[in-house]
Amino acid sequence: MLVHNAKLKIQDEFDRKDKDREIQARINRSAAVGATRLKKMKTRDEMMKGIISEVTGAAHAKITSDKAAYKALLVQLMVQALIKMDEPKVKVCCRACDLALCQEAAPVAAKTYVDLMLSACGDRVACELAVSEEERDMLPGPPQEGASMVGGSCSGGVVMKAHRDRIICNNTLDTRLALIWEETQPKIRGTLFPAAASTAV
Repeated sequence: MLVHNAKLKIQDEFDRKDKDREIQARINRSAAVGATRLKKMKTRDEMMKGIISEVTGAAHAKITSDKAAYKALLVQLMVQALIKMDEPKVKVCCRACDLALCQEAAPVAAKTYVDLMLSACGDRVACELAVSEEERDMLPGPPQEGASMVGGSCSGGVVMKAHRDRIICNNTLDTRLALIWEETQPKIRGTLFPAAASTAV
C-alpha cells in the first residue's frame, strides 16, 4: 500500500510538472508572438512615417519652386482663411523666406475676398490684411533633407490671426497635408499591408 501510494504521489507530481511546463510553453509562445507583432507594428509605423516625411519634402519642393504658382496658392489660402474667420482685421503669419511673396499676395487676397463676398452674398465687407514681420510671428523654415519633418519645419502656407491672436486659422501646407493623410491613411495602410487589414476586419 505504501509503494502504491508513493507511485500515485509521484504520478501526480509528474502530471503537475507536465502541466506547468505546458503552461510555461504557452506563455513563452504567446510572448514571442506578441513581440513579433509589436516589431511588425513598429516597422509598419516607421514606414508610414517615412511616407509622410517623403511626401512633405516632395510637396515643399514641388509647390514652392514655382514662385508664380506658389503666390497664387498663397492668395487662395488667405481667401479661404478670411472666409472661415469672417473678421475685418486679420494678421498673416508666414515663413521668413515667404515674407516678400506674402506681402505681394495679401492685397490680392483681400480684394478677392471683398469681391467674392459681394458677388456671392451681396455683402460689402471691410478687409484689412497685414503681413506680420515680427520674428515671434514667423513660421518655422522649410524642411531640410534628413531632418525631422514633425513640428520643426513648415512646408509653406500661412497662419491667420485676429482679435489679438485669439482667433487662429492654420492654413499651412503641413496642416492641409495632415488632413489628407488622416483621411487616406487607412487606404494607404490597406494597400501596403493587405494581410494586416484583412486580419483587422
